[in-house]
Amino acid sequence: MLHFRRLHAGRLVIVAVAACLLQVAAPTLRPSPAMAAPATPPFGSSIDAYAGWDEEDTCSRWEKPGVVALKKLVLQAYPTTVDWNYVRACGAGNPSGHQQGTAWDWGIMRDGQPQTGVVNDFLGWLLATRDGRADAMARRLGIMYIIWNRQIWRSYPHDGMPAGSWGPRPCDGTPSDCHTDHVHFSLGWDGAYERTTWWTGQQHVLASTDTGRLFHALRRTGGWTDFGDVEGQTGPLPATATRTAAADVGGEMNVLAANGGELYHAIRHNSGSGWTQWGNVENQSGEKGTITDVAADEVIPQTASINSYQLHVVAATSQGGLFHTVRDRTGWTDFGNIEGQCGALPATATQVATAGYRDELHVLAVAAGRLYHCLRTPDGWSDWGNVEGQSGDVGTVRDVDAAMVGADLHVAVTTATGGVFHTVRGAGGGWTDFGNVEGVAGDAGTATDVGVTGRANGQFHVLVTNTAGRLLHTLRGSGGWTSWGDVEGQSGSIGDPLEVSMA
Repeated sequence: MLHFRRLHAGRLVIVAVAACLLQVAAPTLRPSPAMAAPATPPFGSSIDAYAGWDEEDTCSRWEKPGVVALKKLVLQAYPTTVDWNYVRACGAGNPSGHQQGTAWDWGIMRDGQPQTGVVNDFLGWLLATRDGRADAMARRLGIMYIIWNRQIWRSYPHDGMPAGSWGPRPCDGTPSDCHTDHVHFSLGWDGAYERTTWWTGQQHVLASTDTGRLFHALRRTGGWTDFGDVEGQTGPLPATATRTAAADVGGEMNVLAANGGELYHAIRHNSGSGWTQWGNVENQSGEKGTITDVAADEVIPQTASINSYQLHVVAATSQGGLFHTVRDRTGWTDFGNIEGQCGALPATATQVATAGYRDELHVLAVAAGRLYHCLRTPDGWSDWGNVEGQSGDVGTVRDVDAAMVGADLHVAVTTATGGVFHTVRGAGGGWTDFGNVEGVAGDAGTATDVGVTGRANGQFHVLVTNTAGRLLHTLRGSGGWTSWGDVEGQSGSIGDPLEVSMA
């Protein structure tokens, strides 16, 4: 069996480990083109440090988002492999990442034999040197250790071996304990909570224009990609997209578009396999009238597995309705009436926003120029609360978007006078005063639409369109707010952007 072993600083060699030969007569399998390693975005030379050792002694029995997203990434790349994961009962067996939701077991058996070629392909991708950085993808994903075929790779120094080294792992001779029928991955906490650069290193941008076209770009650590024509990938929408939403669910970008009063959905696969075609959501969830705005985000049930992460969608209609539906592995649920749960708004909801945190969904709605908030938890829905009653009056709210940064809900609005404001609802439920974003990021002109996304590393990204036809970006990080940057100056001109979303 061939293994990748680090012997000296920054140098990989392949060594044959006789003691680790599998007792099978199967030849080494090579992945077919349908089983290629995951696509690798260009990150540049800046990279995460190796994940340090952290004792796996926490009881937290739900799979963390980085674990679920990792397994989806791998299983899409290698569809003949399977998810063998489970969350172990606290106190059962030795302390393990399985008890704290930071570990994954990758099942690699097929027809009774291990797919060693598939494993070598993925480990080769994971531990390859890129841009002069050893073990690049393992570091960007925040992997702490890997166990495979009586060997263990550690991201931390151990027994005189440097970080990024393979070493022997004694076992009892069974396939399970020797890890000859599966590969074990344990993530550090930063990887488990998607605080590493594989997750924070890019943001999706979706923009619709005055000509009715829909474009997508990525903001990455190394800069912006060019805008691409979404309908060139998904097929044309039947009419002009008037409102859009973007949500990262299990590591893939889901796009919603309100189009001709109908609601459509497509997915951009992060595995590199492209986009799906548009599907009509109301054909699945029920007809609710003319859709005028849409918002979406990921919600993670506490019993999460790779198949149970959910896309939650909220849609407003011209008839004054506000509705909610969920897409999971079984399909779409029927639309439910949010006002039947949260109470009636004082007027028709014109704009909506959502933000998911674990198994909770925050919903924001603009009605008669005022901003309201409702929370969906596993126990039900809260009543609407008047945000400006707690965060201060900013005038007539024109547009709103929201995102989670850690456990905090960050909300950005534009106003009828072109202002851009920001407030935070903390994990305890209290709101900060609205702050004037232009007071710290600079003049954005007369802002019209706003789109935001958050990252677990503390960053909050804001995009706005303005009446001059520009698309501007700023972010709030540990050092405060950056100055506005011209997105089209880096991603190319798309005409006059009217509406924008981020994920």
